[in-house]
Amino acid sequence: MEEFLPKIAEILEVESVTPDFKFRSIDEWDSLKGFSIIVLMESDYGKEMPVDTFLACETVEDLAKFAGVA
Repeated sequence: MEEFLPKIAEILEVESVTPDFKFRSIDEWDSLKGFSIIVLMESDYGKEMPVDTFLACETVEDLAKFAGVA
């Protein structure tokens, strides 16, 4: 997860994130950031993330579990 957290923070354009961080809570949240996370899952972790699965994720840890790094 050490490599995963900075990647998510970069996409979200925040200093850092923790596993319990609710990524949609940032003021700058938009669909482009969501799409970027979905692309990250496939490009870096080889996991094709369906939109429904993404929408069910609430925290960075949920995303990490899907990526297989939690």
